[in-house]
Amino acid sequence: MNAAELQERYKRIYRIIQRERFMRMEVFKTKPDKQAEKVGEMDVLLKDITAIKDALKTHLQPAEQAALFDLPGPAPQRAELL
Repeated sequence: MNAAELQERYKRIYRIIQRERFMRMEVFKTKPDKQAEKVGEMDVLLKDITAIKDALKTHLQPAEQAALFDLPGPAPQRAELL
């Protein structure tokens, strides 16, 4: 897995957790105590998934950067020209 794949998966998981958090806010709107507990679970989960992502980033191999310039090989020597 490279950094781009990790970022894509992290964003997908993060969005799912956020939607669940908002759903819990609506479902438990009339029960503030229960709402705080259930939304708090999602907040902890968001922090946990971010910590996992940050830990994984240190173990990923950096993507190899393409050459910025396409330089030709060395110029032929005078003896090679004759």
